[in-house]
Amino acid sequence: IGAGSQGQVYEATWLGAPVAVKVTWDDGTAEAEAAAHESLRHPNIVALYCASPRMLIMELMRGSLSDFIRGSPEPTSTTKWKMVADVLRAVNYLDHAGAVHGDIKVDNVMVGHDALLKLGDFGSCRI
Repeated sequence: IGAGSQGQVYEATWLGAPVAVKVTWDDGTAEAEAAAHESLRHPNIVALYCASPRMLIMELMRGSLSDFIRGSPEPTSTTKWKMVADVLRAVNYLDHAGAVHGDIKVDNVMVGHDALLKLGDFGSCRI
């Protein structure tokens, strides 16, 4: 699916369902990300299903908001407000959970298969 500074993300099947698998370059990187991410459950947060020291198994998304913006016509005002509301719901949830994402940007806002935006990449998250 793609690569980042901390690893490579693949599409796979896990327990019969499509998932995203993030394999990290360094031992312990996935473990640290999972420690922050595992307690966070919200409709606007990418779901984490399972983790090991070098791998995260997560909800499969359609792509990042960055990809969506580049590959689509200009969104309507209504769509833009929906996008803002989705991200703010995730940030509000994190605030109430005592968490700081630490790296909110369009590349880390993911588009779900139902067009719901979800915050992902919790490698910089602090709780």
